[in-house]
Amino acid sequence: MLAPGAVSIDDDRRLQNNQIFNIYGLYRLLLSLILLISYIFTSDLSFLGSIDPNLYFRTSIFYIFFNALIIFRGFFPQLKKYENLLFLAVTITDIILLIIISYASGGVSTGMAHLIIVPISAGSILFQNRMATFLAAVGTLAAFYSEFYLNFTLDRSDDLYVQAGLLGLTLFAVSLILQYLGGKILQNELLAKRQAEDLKSLEEMNFQVIQRMRTGIIVVNSGGGILNSNNSAVKFLSEYLSGENFLELPEQLIKQLKLWQSDNNYQSSPFKFNDSSPEVLASFSYLQPEKKSNVLIFLEDYSKLSSGYSFLHA
Repeated sequence: MLAPGAVSIDDDRRLQNNQIFNIYGLYRLLLSLILLISYIFTSDLSFLGSIDPNLYFRTSIFYIFFNALIIFRGFFPQLKKYENLLFLAVTITDIILLIIISYASGGVSTGMAHLIIVPISAGSILFQNRMATFLAAVGTLAAFYSEFYLNFTLDRSDDLYVQAGLLGLTLFAVSLILQYLGGKILQNELLAKRQAEDLKSLEEMNFQVIQRMRTGIIVVNSGGGILNSNNSAVKFLSEYLSGENFLELPEQLIKQLKLWQSDNNYQSSPFKFNDSSPEVLASFSYLQPEKKSNVLIFLEDYSKLSSGYSFLHA
């Protein structure tokens, strides 16, 4: 006998965050490799490391090893207890390292500082709370400090604080937009979860009701193959059981089914499965009338029906 299928919705936030973080980790490793390879082999990008080549090179090397280590964090199962803290630490480290690389290349004027938009975006998706705003603030302060330090050490005449401010505005805008969208998605997930739980409860209730019904119910396909049944149907057809599944419908019932399939207005007369069994009254209905494939068979003990009818008219 088949039990009702349970509704399963994958709303495990931790699993989703791990998947997002894994994708983000691959991006970070690829980015760090590109930054180093471009610096070594591409002479056209002369601004890379133009302010402090040694700092740029060492930071790029460290960034590669750091990203590779994070990707293989699966070898350290104890870190699973601190996943959120790890995500936060990695994101902040990314922001700082990218700002250092930007500083070594000339600051926000080169556009390198805009690379921190991705860590801010990833953090906003991962956390979807005030921590995402905090990351945007960290990125903005780091960009401003980088420009201030460049102006202080190089005594530059051009003022790029406006560009740093626009970058900070972009970071906050990205963070807030992703938080808003993430909140909407989370609300939809919670609503879907509640609906799934309600549907599951309703299915379980219907299953219990159907199993306790005195009417035998069998679901068959168009060829008479049994798909499902309730306890009362098992009692009616107990001699046709093998383990927990019917082998096939009794010949008498197959005959009634074929007569009904040829004429849906056909009404079955009471019949017996064998000499010792009680008289049974069968009725039929399509599970999905528009498809006319699976059929519901209802089996009633005719002796009980007739005795009830006689009692009412006594």
